[in-house]
Amino acid sequence: MFRYAGLLLIAVWCSPGAAITVPDYSSARQAFLEARAALDAGDRPRFESRLKTLRDYPLYPYLLYWDLRARLGTVEPVEVTEFLDRHGELPPARWLLEAWLDKLADQGDWSTYLAFHRPGLGTSQSCQRLQALLSTGQAETALAEVEALWLSGRSQPKACDPVFDAWRDAGQLSPERVWGRVELAMEEGQTGLARYLKRYLPAGEAEWVERWIEIHGHPQKVREQIPAVRAHPRAAQMVVHALRRLAWRDQDLTARLWEQYRAEGGFTDGQAERVTARLALAMAMRKHPDAAVWLQRAAASDPDLAGWWVREAVRAGDWAQILARIDALKPEVAAEESWRYWKARALEETGRRAEAEAIYANLARERSYYGFLAADRLGSEYQFNDRPLRYDDAQLSALLERWPGLVRSRELHLAGLELDSRREWYTEIGRMGDEELKQAAKLAHLWGWHDRAILTVARADAFDDLSLRFPLAFGDAVEREARERELDPSWVYAMLRQESAFRPEARSPVGARGLMQLMPKTADLVARSLNTRISSYERLYEPEFNIRLGTTYLRRVLDRHDSNPVLATAAYNAGPHRVDQWLPEDGPWTPDRWVESVPFSETRTYLQRVFAYTAIYDHRQQRRVEPLSRRMPKVQPAAASPTDDD
Repeated sequence: MFRYAGLLLIAVWCSPGAAITVPDYSSARQAFLEARAALDAGDRPRFESRLKTLRDYPLYPYLLYWDLRARLGTVEPVEVTEFLDRHGELPPARWLLEAWLDKLADQGDWSTYLAFHRPGLGTSQSCQRLQALLSTGQAETALAEVEALWLSGRSQPKACDPVFDAWRDAGQLSPERVWGRVELAMEEGQTGLARYLKRYLPAGEAEWVERWIEIHGHPQKVREQIPAVRAHPRAAQMVVHALRRLAWRDQDLTARLWEQYRAEGGFTDGQAERVTARLALAMAMRKHPDAAVWLQRAAASDPDLAGWWVREAVRAGDWAQILARIDALKPEVAAEESWRYWKARALEETGRRAEAEAIYANLARERSYYGFLAADRLGSEYQFNDRPLRYDDAQLSALLERWPGLVRSRELHLAGLELDSRREWYTEIGRMGDEELKQAAKLAHLWGWHDRAILTVARADAFDDLSLRFPLAFGDAVEREARERELDPSWVYAMLRQESAFRPEARSPVGARGLMQLMPKTADLVARSLNTRISSYERLYEPEFNIRLGTTYLRRVLDRHDSNPVLATAAYNAGPHRVDQWLPEDGPWTPDRWVESVPFSETRTYLQRVFAYTAIYDHRQQRRVEPLSRRMPKVQPAAASPTDDD
């Protein structure tokens, strides 16, 4: 029996036709929020009064955690032990343990620290543990473990400083180990750390660290700083570092310097491959006339660059070379859908139609970009291979019984604690097998957590439930805004699916926000065109507002690119001006050739996914499926550059 008055078991309707039995926690949830507010306000009598009524509420451990954190300065070890024993698998257990260990370290209570420490915590706690070992007479054990923490390309937490000092005082910090970390720092671009580390090297060696830092920032000076590869044991590594950076800026100079250095010898095969690979990629992306030569050199050791080698022939429209280069690929690379498709295209273009059709027929069985393109070449229908996952209410209710973290995740979401909700979800599914993952994905879908459903079912390698993986979420807004701007709703759905997987609060590392991942500056420009002011960028997390702005911008880039959705899709991802630079110069290109020739791997994949998803969304809406051959018009050569401010 639940302690909180009014708590009843009810059937919560997740979607039409699906009822999952879970308790009605609405009253308890309100008391939970009141308890947290009381704790934040320092009102302990009110907090404790609410806490007593919530012992059986799923989020009760969170209140205990917040209380312990608030009292951490005076809490007794037994209270921490009790919490960890009872709730050790919950996310708050780790947070409490790390805070408790930090407190013990600050107090220098190293014996207690060792009693509480567990493997798998953060770097600070790892260093604190070694300090605890040093302070309790276990120096030999501690010093043997320091090197693994030392060898990091980034600055380590301050908690590591005493351990590193003791390690150095014990004579363990050899020049070789200093150089090992300098190398890692330079690979990470952490020149400040490298400059700090040089103090532990002899003067003559420290000078070479400065040379490395100089050519990191000014790689064109590599010959000036390192006139001979054999001048220092690490000179070859420094040259490789500089030339790989220079390759993005000046391919001709890089090639010339590399040929000079290579003639001197002193490079390992691996170092030579790294320079060749970077230069080949830079040439391919910059459309350098020697790209094919360098890509051929790199293709043997790098499957990705082998693909670029084939793409160079696709870009040139050289069908004989496409065939020759695909035939030269390793079998496992040649078996990829992309190269099977392009082999068939080349066979077709060189008059070997029967051979091409055999490959197309095999590819056309797949629900994919290349599968759909192959079906178009044959004039056949798309194969969607839709196999819904079917679980009844009893199975999903049983899942909730077995995995209470899913209930906690739901309660945290309903309480407005979205980040904690996601942590609970991913902690819980991290312990599941494939069958339970599929059930959890179905549950997330029914609860409207479409991004979690998509990611969870992918962990089970289950990709054929199209209603789950391609939901018709926010349908009213999509239909309304698409109609208002004369856009294809399936295209808009595909963009949402690719941009955010239908997560309204999505935010990218560069600051794009919401369902259609709008950058604030872009959102401001679009809003002004709609005579709307964005009072706060938090509004970009509002689904309808985000879709309105996103579809307006999509319409804008579509108009800018002569109503070509291929170019508009690329522009939405990479920016209109980049797309202008990628336009052909020698007459119109077929869309498949243009997409394959896009130099940004991210944008190329983005295009392939969006157009495949668009066909899938036709199917999901039970509309006539528009073939990609009609959705994707030819790409025309560059004309006068537009002058607007996109």
